[in-house]
Amino acid sequence: SAGELGLWSRDLKTGDLWINKPMRSLFGFSAADPLRFEDLLGGVHPDDRERMLLQIEHAEMAETQFEGEFRVVLPNQKERWVLAKGRTIVQAGDSMTRRMGVVLDITERKRAEEKFQSAIEASPNAIFMIDDQGRILLANAQGEKLFGYSRDELLGQSVEMLVPERFRAAHPANRAAFSAAPRTRTIGAGRELFGLCKDGRETPIEVGLSPIRAEEGLIT
Repeated sequence: SAGELGLWSRDLKTGDLWINKPMRSLFGFSAADPLRFEDLLGGVHPDDRERMLLQIEHAEMAETQFEGEFRVVLPNQKERWVLAKGRTIVQAGDSMTRRMGVVLDITERKRAEEKFQSAIEASPNAIFMIDDQGRILLANAQGEKLFGYSRDELLGQSVEMLVPERFRAAHPANRAAFSAAPRTRTIGAGRELFGLCKDGRETPIEVGLSPIRAEEGLIT
């Protein structure tokens, strides 16, 4: 509670629910409000509710910890993003089974992510984010427009799909060389550099590389 974490515990047999003061505040309830699980569920954004329940159900079936992000709609209709974690606890030597967990306010982080995404989408340039294995992690609207692929067709695929076939075999080695000595640089200025579109056309491009060190490795 001192860390402003929302804490909760629910008896799965009786339905009795205990939540602490920060948890009540996260969902917009006062300290005096009598609460049931259904009251908390009713506070989850309608567009997120089914997904959250499916995640909980999957965690129960797999006997793993539940973890998910969803929006909460407060009584004043403002929205708040939260991260919830929980697990089922069976107490040894007792017939009581309960689910317990924590809820953390991540609204500011989500707002920062939305601002970042808005800036990416507003860029007049095609922007891609590639991991150290050459997989496409992010593509903006201009990237879709330039190469003719939808975002779903791009994400998770190898960036080599955008390289003309005559250059494709050498491209992994070029990526490896860049990863070995990453630095911000521009490729293609004053040269004939091409990208391969979905319809087979080749389009002239100039590539700016900006390496980022992240927890999962090098991202460009």
